[in-house]
Amino acid sequence: MTYDNLTGQSGEFFARVDTPAEVFVKGFVGAGAITGGKMNDEDWGLVEEIDPEEKTKVPTAFEVTGSSVAGWLKYAAGDVGYNVWHAHDYKVGPFVGYSYFHQTMNAFGCVQLTTPESVCSTPIPANQTIITQDDTWQALRVGVSAVATIWDRWGINGDVAYLPYAQFGGLDTHWQRNPVAFYPQDGTGRGVQAELILTYRITENLNVGIGGRYWAFWSTNANQSCHGGCDLTAPSGTFSTIPPSPFTTSTQRYGTFVQASYRFGSAP
Repeated sequence: MTYDNLTGQSGEFFARVDTPAEVFVKGFVGAGAITGGKMNDEDWGLVEEIDPEEKTKVPTAFEVTGSSVAGWLKYAAGDVGYNVWHAHDYKVGPFVGYSYFHQTMNAFGCVQLTTPESVCSTPIPANQTIITQDDTWQALRVGVSAVATIWDRWGINGDVAYLPYAQFGGLDTHWQRNPVAFYPQDGTGRGVQAELILTYRITENLNVGIGGRYWAFWSTNANQSCHGGCDLTAPSGTFSTIPPSPFTTSTQRYGTFVQASYRFGSAP
């Protein structure tokens, strides 16, 4: 399954504390909604019921279905670092920290995009939820942070972080099956995160800025099992299980944001 063009909006709070010893602590927390997108479900070897009375089913080769997507997301990160290089107009230092990202994607409706038809031979209305994908990534962050004045009141700051270890947990729920099919997923992976912000100092303490952010996570060792309506060749209402098997997943998010910040205390 591929979830694509997931447009979202969110709000967040952020803070940074720099100590006289050049140790800094920073972080942010945010939440928002996924307000648009699409999901394509590609399947091989499904079954098609050609005689409902006799329950006759035959395997299909390959098919693709399409659905609209909406949902929500929440995220947070916290870092502790040390300014190795610093002066009046810049500071640069490594950090270690923690990243959390959770998203829930609900797929609505179902339209068959290929033939032969099977799953969505009869289109499912757009107001019905067919699949929910719930993902959580928790990761260790190791990176470098920089803050600098580039000219007069203009400044720039940014982070680049590598995620050497990430823990993934997911649940893929197929609501239209009888019984409902649940696919729990878990594993480990890696990732990268980066952001860059251009700031303008309105007063000595009040700043505004505009920036961009990119996150990527991918699994390196993950498994998926199934509980419920897993066997599509079995009669409706049959409960079955599928033991854990190798599974891969990846997530990318990117976007722009505007911010305002207030600095307590005098300028360095």
